[in-house]
Amino acid sequence: MSDALVTHQDIALRLAIPLEKAHEPRVNTLIQDSEELIQDAFAEVGRDYRLEVANLLQRRAIIRVIREMVATAVIVGPYSGARSVNSSSGPNSDGLTWDKVPEVSFAGVKLTDAHRRALGLVVGNDFAPSWNFPPATRWPLRGGDN
Repeated sequence: MSDALVTHQDIALRLAIPLEKAHEPRVNTLIQDSEELIQDAFAEVGRDYRLEVANLLQRRAIIRVIREMVATAVIVGPYSGARSVNSSSGPNSDGLTWDKVPEVSFAGVKLTDAHRRALGLVVGNDFAPSWNFPPATRWPLRGGDN
């Protein structure tokens, strides 16, 4: 058994499109990049990646996140930032509208807030109260007691 959590075969089996042999080195690099991002995210909050991987439930979460990160980068990656693509047949007209896609980057994989939550990492205001106290009542001022 290999010590790799995820292999390019794992990714290829789950993709809706066939993974060409020529793309295997890129997929392996994306897997490695994903693991590094996750290691860094754990290190930022003082958690040890090796201990996280040793925990069966956390190991499974890490594997799922890596698969998702890599699959997204493989399928969406070449079109990262494309919101719409238009094409016409007649006198050749093409159009492409770009927009920000938070799940991927042009460089490859991205650890999103949803991934961080799946790994048990706190995101932004996860523990902030979702309610407000009413404003404090003001004491009436009495004349001459200031």
